[in-house]
Amino acid sequence: MCPTIRVDDEVYDWLRGQAVPFDDTPNSVLRRIAHLDERAAEGEKAVQTNARSGQKPIKRTPGRRTPLATGQELIKRWGIPVVQARFHRDGHYYEHLTKFPAALCDRKGYVVFESEEEYTSCPHLHLGQQLNVEQPGIASMPGYREADDPLS
Repeated sequence: MCPTIRVDDEVYDWLRGQAVPFDDTPNSVLRRIAHLDERAAEGEKAVQTNARSGQKPIKRTPGRRTPLATGQELIKRWGIPVVQARFHRDGHYYEHLTKFPAALCDRKGYVVFESEEEYTSCPHLHLGQQLNVEQPGIASMPGYREADDPLS
């Protein structure tokens, strides 16, 4: 069993500021900052790979993990016919879509929602404070379209 650690509001706010939204946990942030996680080194390699491939390098903030991609980048890269897109590397957690047509993207593809009604009535989505997608993610949803990995 893992120990419980209590922090004050100021420390918690700082910790939250170091996180990549919908991707990090307090533990993953602390592991990255303490250099306990080799995945941080993999993130550095991804930035170098994108730079070599001619892709615009993603701006880094010291101590934060570099995002693989943004929804706006993938709209252009993959030619998705939408006005808004959200990206999550595993296709599970997103910010809500607010402009339609819109898309949810993961590392291997995307799903398009033509209207807000189609989005809000989708049985694979759980619309709470954040958008959660049923396991195993958007790749299992009808209408999922495969695309190239943003790291390649």
